[in-house]
Amino acid sequence: MKHTPPALAKRLLRWFCHVEFIEEIEGDLYELFQQRMEKEGHFKARLHYYRDVLDATNLYRSQPRKKNPHQTLPLRDRLKHFFTIAIRNMIRSRSSTAINLCGLAVSLASFLFIALYIVDETTYDTFHPDAANTYRISYSFKSFDGKEGRDSRAAGLWSVTLKEMMPEVKHVTRFSRFGWPGNVWTGNPDNVYVEQQFFWVDSTFTDIFSLPLVGNGDAGQVLRNPQEVIVSETTARRYFGDKDPIGQSITYARDGMNFSFTVGAVMKDFPSNTHFKPDFIVNSVALNPLWKRNDEDRINSWRDSFSYSFINVEPGTDLNKVSKTLQQIFDKNLEFAKTTHPILIPLHDVHFTTGFLFELDTPGDKTHLYIFGSIGLLILAMACINYMNLATARSIRRSKEVGLRKTLGVSKAMLVTQFLGESFLMTGIAMVLAMILFAVFLSTFNMLTLKNFDLLVVGQNKTLYLLLVLFVTVGILAGSYPAFYLSGFRPVESLKGTLVTGRGPENFRKVLVILQICITLVLLTGTYVIQRQLAFIDHTRLSEHKDEVVTVRLGKITADKMAAYKQLAKQDPHVKEISTGPHLPRRETFSNLQRSMKFDALSQTIYSWDQLDGDFDFSNLFGLELVAGRGLSADNPADSSSILLNEKAVKELGITPEKALGLEAEEVTFFERQGGMGRLVTRHKVIGVVKDFNYASVRLPIAPAAIGAKSAASEMMYVKLEGGNIPELIEHLIQAWKQVYPATPFQYWFMDEEFGRLYQTERQMGQIITYLSAVAILIACLGLFGLASFTAEQKVKEIGIRKVMGASTGQILFLLTSRYIKLAAIAFLIGIPIAFISIHFWMETFVYKAALGLGFYVVISLIIMAIVIATVALESLRAARANPSDSMRHE
Repeated sequence: MKHTPPALAKRLLRWFCHVEFIEEIEGDLYELFQQRMEKEGHFKARLHYYRDVLDATNLYRSQPRKKNPHQTLPLRDRLKHFFTIAIRNMIRSRSSTAINLCGLAVSLASFLFIALYIVDETTYDTFHPDAANTYRISYSFKSFDGKEGRDSRAAGLWSVTLKEMMPEVKHVTRFSRFGWPGNVWTGNPDNVYVEQQFFWVDSTFTDIFSLPLVGNGDAGQVLRNPQEVIVSETTARRYFGDKDPIGQSITYARDGMNFSFTVGAVMKDFPSNTHFKPDFIVNSVALNPLWKRNDEDRINSWRDSFSYSFINVEPGTDLNKVSKTLQQIFDKNLEFAKTTHPILIPLHDVHFTTGFLFELDTPGDKTHLYIFGSIGLLILAMACINYMNLATARSIRRSKEVGLRKTLGVSKAMLVTQFLGESFLMTGIAMVLAMILFAVFLSTFNMLTLKNFDLLVVGQNKTLYLLLVLFVTVGILAGSYPAFYLSGFRPVESLKGTLVTGRGPENFRKVLVILQICITLVLLTGTYVIQRQLAFIDHTRLSEHKDEVVTVRLGKITADKMAAYKQLAKQDPHVKEISTGPHLPRRETFSNLQRSMKFDALSQTIYSWDQLDGDFDFSNLFGLELVAGRGLSADNPADSSSILLNEKAVKELGITPEKALGLEAEEVTFFERQGGMGRLVTRHKVIGVVKDFNYASVRLPIAPAAIGAKSAASEMMYVKLEGGNIPELIEHLIQAWKQVYPATPFQYWFMDEEFGRLYQTERQMGQIITYLSAVAILIACLGLFGLASFTAEQKVKEIGIRKVMGASTGQILFLLTSRYIKLAAIAFLIGIPIAFISIHFWMETFVYKAALGLGFYVVISLIIMAIVIATVALESLRAARANPSDSMRHE
């Protein structure tokens, strides 16, 4: 019986031995192996064979290895061969190449913008150390009528006591923006800045939050000195220019008190993706003279939710235990503990937390991120669809190439590799073009999203990983179907020219075209609905004349001089109305305007209503419509304690507007004082009822409200202008202000800017989706144009025969465009229900919404149909007008 040598040893011999000697040496070693089998046995023969192989190959290790029979060319030559064929095919199909490169580049750039925006939004506050174990202490409460509210702040003693009771709490810190905005100056008190980002912090601030300084220094040491202030880089340049800010003095003024500080350090600007961005940071002890007056201690209080409190806990700490401990603290120290409950919010979730009063920044919306991400993926898919469509449509051109390669022994795997490689090459070139587009439109994107990305973001690890994932994903997604489809051609049919592709690829292309048109329809309808809703918002009562109303921050000016200012300002006939009132429109992050009201003539029920404290001209300036009674009048002294109710308040009382007139309301105000809570009661008479108006976001229902004439409590002054030169009118208002309030800066903005901040996310979403819709239309048109060009090319002979038989240009156009009209109609049937459902869910986030109807679906469908016909007809017209003799001769 013949035995065979060890297979591993034979492989080693063939690997190392020169190709010219392998046959001879392998035969000699085989004979020796058989001889040893007879004399020494199987085991020893195998061992000797391994030794013989090593001895035999030692003589030839420096010689070339045996060639792999499947590897006919060196790697360098194979790469050269690949690029030669790929580039030759790209040049041969110039139109398809241009369409693919344009579509892929635009979609990749769009997706990169969207991806960076989403990453930036979802990594809020993560630059702070141990952010994963840091939480904000907030709380929920109930008013007298059972309405629930939530406050983002906490009383100062809650977190301090929690740390004493729980060893799992490692660090605690508190900060506030007390009295914001404050007046700040350096050197010259006449050159005053109004600063909103002035933070008063505990000395433990750096135990939880990152505070990198410019240059050397210890932020913690600076914060332990109440006489020193840390300023941001941008603020330092604004105040001191090129001078060294260290050692410079600044003064902060609030409530008649001045506080002087020395700049002890300059901190780097906080990144854009953090929910608080201080310009100044000072130890809160510096404000003790202000906080502890009138027998109060606002920072160390049980009841005054005055500061933002954060805790850092040990990893794995049971948060339920922390919440229960906080509730025990509430139960022991608060009168309203039964209706007050703690809320722990992870630091990285603060940005997406909504419904809390006094938030430091406008909350984000995860729904919008999902929408943007989905649109980005769809646009990327549309570009990949174009590539697949054009690659499979032009497959006949490459069928002979595939047949010839297979005849010469090329495997299907190698063909798949070739076609996938072409896809990756196309994607790589498109990615380079996408980066150019990214650089060109980056500043526009920053303006649109209020971000501050720069070109250096491209070099960050997260961006490089994203680009790598995009390159691989798009290359495989776009090239996989064409690669497997083309490599599956039979060589005999391909070479004979009898290849029949069948209905499968054509039906696949139809499905992809329908998908593209569906995506375009959904994006266009979404754009239309968002713009309609924003137009509806612009025509609510408060916003109707927003571009004519100037808002001026009052601060702590004396109300008795307001009459003098009105008289001076109204000397210009273009100044129509001046009034004071609360900060409007109200944002969800603003303070609570609610007051407790009781109407003894009706019941003992206590109502929590918004109190809009303005002056006698408030109703006239904003054009509030009376439903019953009369408005407030400065000529009637009793009106200083009278109020107007809105329709919602009257409805809550369960009476008609007429019966509300003459009712007496008792307003109860609670305040903290040494040793407990104080109670102040004032009485008001209802003299009128006004029509409901949106003084907050249309996402929220109109709340019951009372309007009084208490100018001393007003936060803002409103000036209504009519015509005239706006810059000159503003200068006139400033000069009049300086005459009446020379020590107070004139900080102003137009009310439309406030509405822009109120609906910032909706406006951003509308603009972004508008741009993305334009991108989707561009990509869809490119794809349709390419397919139409191919269709016309394939039907050259048919078109020539039809024209010879008397067919008109119009009939030829109909022949070439009718198939796309049918596909568009099918896309509308599928896309309209999807768009309807998506729009319905988004509109449900608003309480008050624009009337839409269903007609706009028809209009948008007709617009898309017109775009489809125009795109296809543009290329088809050339084929329809061609001389039939040329096409027949061509065939």
